[in-house]
Amino acid sequence: MALTTAVALPGTASAAPSGQGDPAIAAALLRIAEGKSSPTDIALIASKPEIAKLVADPSKTTIDRTTSPGLDSLLADRKAGVTPQGVVINGEEICGNWIEVTITVRTLLGFVLYKWMAHYGFCIDFQVGVVSRWDAYYDRLSEVDPTIVATAPATTWSSPMPNSPAVRGSQRHLQQCVLTYGCWANHYPWSEVWVWGTGSWGWRWGA
Repeated sequence: MALTTAVALPGTASAAPSGQGDPAIAAALLRIAEGKSSPTDIALIASKPEIAKLVADPSKTTIDRTTSPGLDSLLADRKAGVTPQGVVINGEEICGNWIEVTITVRTLLGFVLYKWMAHYGFCIDFQVGVVSRWDAYYDRLSEVDPTIVATAPATTWSSPMPNSPAVRGSQRHLQQCVLTYGCWANHYPWSEVWVWGTGSWGWRWGA
């Protein structure tokens, strides 16, 4: 059985708006980016559709998690002598397993600001009962608003291998800028997965 958890942690930092727009709007944008906004700030930005369509609304963030076929029944299938779909078996090591976490951030008006997916592949050695190695990692940004710029490749981290549980995670730095109000927000979406040598797994995220 999958041991799934999702913990939304703060993941947005801000930079003081540097454009020439309305100071009240600039201040509201900054407070929203810092997670310190009031209902008045939200109402002010919502009254300006051309801006509200660009401002992230944490309450509209959605998370999707998908796995390789058969991951949740991997141990039972292995004990029964069944080859799980899509895996490669080398002795007791089974590769081709993966977990994907997709974070979709939407704006106050419901438009997609960006969608970020991280793919974590791994191999399990059932004879020893450990995750023997990480197999494949990649991440992908899609449906990205033109105001969002990826400043660098994703930062990744992982636990020593082999291990149980084994931990791997990644994070993106996305900066948001417009001509009138400058660069008012830096977004730091991240996700992390744990995998046990039994095939059980867990995850968490922040955006």
